[in-house]
Amino acid sequence: MEIKRENDDINDIKRELLDQAANIGKELEDLKGTVAKLGKSSVSRSRSFAQMIGVNTGKQYDELRKAENQSIHEKLFKDIGFDQEGKPTIQFRVFHSMEDDYEGAYPSKVTPGWKTMSNWIYRYQHMKSKGYSIRVSFESIFEKDSEGELLEIRKFPNKWFNRTQWGGDLQTIKYNAKYYLLKVLKHCRVDGKNGTGALLIDEIEIGNEPWGEPGIDAYKSITKGFIEACKEYYQSDDPNTWEVKLVHAAFQVSHPDNYIDCTFGGRPPCAYRSGDYVKSFIDEEDLKYIDELTYHAYAFDPQNGTRLTIHPESKTTHFDHFKEMATYAKSKGKRLSITEFGWNSSQIGALANAAYLIRALLLFAKHGIYKTYAYELVDDPGAAPFESCGLYKTVNGIRKPGEAKRSVQELKQFLAAAKNLTYKSVVAEDDNHFYIYKIGPENGDATHIVVWRPIDLNGKETDITKRYDYNGINYFVGGIPKVIPINGGQK
Repeated sequence: MEIKRENDDINDIKRELLDQAANIGKELEDLKGTVAKLGKSSVSRSRSFAQMIGVNTGKQYDELRKAENQSIHEKLFKDIGFDQEGKPTIQFRVFHSMEDDYEGAYPSKVTPGWKTMSNWIYRYQHMKSKGYSIRVSFESIFEKDSEGELLEIRKFPNKWFNRTQWGGDLQTIKYNAKYYLLKVLKHCRVDGKNGTGALLIDEIEIGNEPWGEPGIDAYKSITKGFIEACKEYYQSDDPNTWEVKLVHAAFQVSHPDNYIDCTFGGRPPCAYRSGDYVKSFIDEEDLKYIDELTYHAYAFDPQNGTRLTIHPESKTTHFDHFKEMATYAKSKGKRLSITEFGWNSSQIGALANAAYLIRALLLFAKHGIYKTYAYELVDDPGAAPFESCGLYKTVNGIRKPGEAKRSVQELKQFLAAAKNLTYKSVVAEDDNHFYIYKIGPENGDATHIVVWRPIDLNGKETDITKRYDYNGINYFVGGIPKVIPINGGQK
């Protein structure tokens, strides 16, 4: 009996070991699948500076369309938006006002279609005719009545349809979101009326800053509705087979308890929780359908939240938290894009505005950011604290691209030297002296260094330079980054 019990024990151990081996084999296969997916999501930092840079716009793009005889495209995009093969690389992020698609109403009242969507589609057709990449960020800025008459401009953070307008209960919200995106996928095409030809949109952001209305659980229902729309339209559960990429709205990961009260802007309290903490706004099973996470990087003065005045290397602002968000995105096998960043030139001056934009781009490249979108194309008078963040001034206060700011000139100069190069490594990050990065072609060694002083240039009209000796040559480097060939070059 004792021997039999020992044999039974041995057999039990064998079975347990075999089960463990089988589980290990399954885990290895799962791991291979995860690695494959990570490979597809391209969480890499090998993107050139020209591939990284984009700009935010909206209806003011129409003025670009109308102003082609003034060579607006020649002014900016032909210089900075083409790669070494002459292909356009400029990327537009477009604030798409959904209320236009519902003839001034909202999802629970009106069915969108070709007629109501046509103005946006014409914009996208024109952008595509120029070869530009289009990322759409859905929101609903204007509250209108059923006749399309403006009632009010929605106030932050409630710049989307409220829960009732989306449909009320979560299941109806999900259905309305799905139905809306199905219409977008059908009509936002080269032949939009008949729903044929290539899709005009490359990426779809599920909201811009949905930090107030319609609340956390409603946002997750909208996300599920968008995912179901893509599955149904493309007859596939595999997001790698979809024409369009779904992108999460802008959230943060640094402050788990961050709660944004819907009373902000004088509105009544919400009956449901909201905020901007990324982990609250997505269910794990939906993450595999999301191509990118996004973040808005603004360097507000910690002592005065209405002033965009702090330089990008500072560790004291909301801007710096993009690094934590990049780490989180990477842990989930996702890319991170910075879909808004910029400085108010009326507060800090044209020189600082230009220097900070380029320095921010370099910091983003170091941390593997996928795409970046400067905020924004044209100044927006009255939209404090962002009224003068544009690359272009207005024309007599009207949102038409007027005089190019210094940021355009400096960005052109930087990209003339570095647009086809990528970040390689850090040489130095000394807050009292210089930041020095190595950069070079994607599939090669570093060919240049880029050097700058991480200084506060607020209010300065001329750069504050300091001598930097490199390879026996004296360079004078200030707050605007200077690109220097590793094997020698001009001062």
